Amino acid sequence: SFSAAYRATASGNYSTAWGQISTASGLHARALARNAVASNNGSVVLGMDSTSSGAYASVLGGRCNTASGCMSAVVAGSGSLASGACSFVGGGQGNIANSPFATIVGGKGNNSTGNCSTIGGGINNTSSNIASVVAGGNNNTASGQYSTVSGGYGNIASNLGTVVLGQSNTASGYRGSVAGGLGNTASGYHSSVSSGRFNTA
Repeated sequence: SFSAAYRATASGNYSTAWGQISTASGLHARALARNAVASNNGSVVLGMDSTSSGAYASVLGGRCNTASGCMSAVVAGSGSLASGACSFVGGGQGNIANSPFATIVGGKGNNSTGNCSTIGGGINNTSSNIASVVAGGNNNTASGQYSTVSGGYGNIASNLGTVVLGQSNTASGYRGSVAGGLGNTASGYHSSVSSGRFNTA
């Protein structure tokens, strides 16, 4: 074990604590920034005020980030959490990836809570089911399995394979889609609304 800064503690076998007030307590753990905590086997922290508590988890930059899932990672940004196994947050602020293989590339206040779910960016988006995707935009929700919200504002894709774009649109029918417009709803089986306002299929 090796420590080389003020109040740095390396207590795990073969661990390294390099930043001030840092702690490396896991086997081969690396705490390499100020107030960093690497507390599990193979965990790595390069971001200030950050914690890596999952086995082989990493916080590679930013500040106040946490990687607590096994083999999870937060690359940059601030106040983000990767708590699912193999989950990933690329950057941004206040993002949460808390299911296995959940991914958030960036943005702010996004929640990726479904297995293998993805959020590309934007603000306050949620992907909450298996392989659901929100590409971007604001306040969008992909809650159906394999559902997609491509962008826009306040859209909901809530059934299997649904696809939505635009503003305040909802695709709730099996494999339904809304391509754009405002306040449209595709609630029937394989239903589709291409555009316009307040249409229902």
